[in-house]
Amino acid sequence: MRVASILIASVIVFLFACKTRTGPDFSAHATDSSANMIIDTIGDDEGEMNYAAVKSDLDSLFNEYKDSLRFDVDEMWYSLHIGHLFDKKNKHAVMHFYLNDSISKILVLKLCGRQWDTIFSVERDSAKANYMRLDDYYTFSDFNGDGIPDLKIVNDYWDIHPGENADLWLFRKDSFISVKNFSEIVTADYDKKTRLIYSYQSAGCADMAMVFGVYKIVDDTVQIKKLLNCDCCEADSCIINIYNQKTYRVPYEKAYLHVPSYYASFVKAKCEM
Repeated sequence: MRVASILIASVIVFLFACKTRTGPDFSAHATDSSANMIIDTIGDDEGEMNYAAVKSDLDSLFNEYKDSLRFDVDEMWYSLHIGHLFDKKNKHAVMHFYLNDSISKILVLKLCGRQWDTIFSVERDSAKANYMRLDDYYTFSDFNGDGIPDLKIVNDYWDIHPGENADLWLFRKDSFISVKNFSEIVTADYDKKTRLIYSYQSAGCADMAMVFGVYKIVDDTVQIKKLLNCDCCEADSCIINIYNQKTYRVPYEKAYLHVPSYYASFVKAKCEM
C-alpha cells in the first residue's frame, strides 16, 4: 500500500555549465547531511512552507551530485534522479518539485557537453495524488516492449479499492511522446512475457467483484485487447461479462480459468479462501 500524505515544497532548477568528470557512484540516497540541509529549511517561524529556502537547497543538492554516475533520492518534499536513466549513451536528470500548494512540476534534463539542457517539462495538478510518496509519483519503466524506459506520471490515486490513473510518455530520440488513452487504464502493469499491459480494479463485495483489462501500445496509442468483469459475490458461482460478448456463469472454483492468465493465480487463491 502506498503511504500517507506528503508535505509540499517548490523548487526551480536552473541550467548551468559544468565541467565533465567521473564522480562517485551513488546508487541509493543522498547523504544524511544533504537531506537534512533541505529538511531544516522546510518551515519558517510560523510553521509555513519556506519555498525560497527549499529552492536554494535543492539547487545545491543537484549541483553537488550532478557529476555522479548514479544518484537517486526520493523524499517527502522532493525527488531527484541522475544517471543513464533512458539510454546508456546519454546522461539525464529527472526532478519533481512543487510550484505551490497544488501544482507540481517534473523536469527532465540532459547533459549536452558541459551543459544541462531541459528536454521535457510538465506541470501537474498534484492535489489528487497528495496521498502518495514522491517515489510513487513517477516511474521509469518500459511499457511498449522496446526495452527503453518510459516516463509514467500519476494523475490520480485512491485508497478505497486502491488504484491509480497515470499519463505515459515514450522516450524516443531525445524526446518524449505522449501515449493516447493511457490515462484510461487503471493501475497499468506491463508484462514483458506477453508484451501486454494488464489492469485490475476491485469493484467491491469484499474484493470479489473484479474488473480486468488487457491493453497494448501500438505506435503512440493504447489499444484495448480485452475488458472483462468477474462477479463472484454469490457463494456458488461467478458471473463473467466480457465486453461486447455474452454474459455467462461459471462455477466458483473455475472462475480463474476465465480471467486474463496474468491474474489467474490471484483469482484462484481468492476463490479458495
